[in-house]
Amino acid sequence: TPTSSPKWGPYFSLDPIFPTRLLEAGYARIVDFINTLYEDYSKRGLTNSTDRAMAISGLQTRLARTLGCQESYGVFDSFLCRNLLWQRGGEKMMERIEHKDLKVPSWSWTAYLGGIKFVGVPFHDDVLWHKDLKLDVKHKASLQGSLGKLRNYAIEQKGSQHVILDSRGAERGWLQFDIEDHTDIDPLRYLVVGRIGEKSENQYYVLVVRQTRRKREYKRVGVGLVHASHISRWKDNVRIV
Repeated sequence: TPTSSPKWGPYFSLDPIFPTRLLEAGYARIVDFINTLYEDYSKRGLTNSTDRAMAISGLQTRLARTLGCQESYGVFDSFLCRNLLWQRGGEKMMERIEHKDLKVPSWSWTAYLGGIKFVGVPFHDDVLWHKDLKLDVKHKASLQGSLGKLRNYAIEQKGSQHVILDSRGAERGWLQFDIEDHTDIDPLRYLVVGRIGEKSENQYYVLVVRQTRRKREYKRVGVGLVHASHISRWKDNVRIV
């Protein structure tokens, strides 16, 4: 099955007719290749950290052209939701790169120093992606989507994650922050990326976001997976920059 198949990134990267062979690979193997490519690249050291976004842009453009889709700052619109579900690769917090002339969005892993890994989302019919989430047509450095708000919860730090608990102390999800821990969770909101599970046990994949100084504008601060009973719909049609 796709969830138990070997890593295909090295296979495609060594292929003499890469990236054309990706077209024959199927959805799951394409996603696996993209994940492997980005996870490996994110661990590499560059002389100038500000080159992180631009250094891979040529390959991204080539891949997008072959796959017949649009790309923007490390995501492809055909795989948008999966591409957005990255997290820091270890215990150490990431560091935001300060660009002078380039505005890299907070939802892109290329905006940070440090290795990443992707959230392990299975390839089966129980996963439903949020149709309202999309790249902004006019501003490719922005996402448009809907926000939720946490309710009826307690939170406890466990390793690199913050665990969501219900009133009985049972674990109902987790959050992981990118560059700093947040002891005050209440002001944070949650961009719904997708849903997994049966009706009574639905969980939401989310990006954790915080409002900027502008109305209806937010920036990413982390990622998570939260039981549906602990998220209520809060606001539609917001921008994530």
